[in-house]
Amino acid sequence: VNRGRYLRVESVMEAGVPKTTTSTMKLRSGTTLEAAALELTTSGSDAAVVVDGGGAPIGKVSLRQITSALSSA
Repeated sequence: VNRGRYLRVESVMEAGVPKTTTSTMKLRSGTTLEAAALELTTSGSDAAVVVDGGGAPIGKVSLRQITSALSSA
């Protein structure tokens, strides 16, 4: 099973409204880890703010968190 196609960013994100972040990149909740990793690496960012359907921030996720979740058994 390819975990990256089933796990979503909200399952590995740091929940809560980010007080500060250097990233202006946003990922919608429901984005798969596979898609999030691709977007982050393509953009050159190492983290993104996770937003809900209305665009409100609900957490933050880093490429490190994503790769860690994908590599764990």
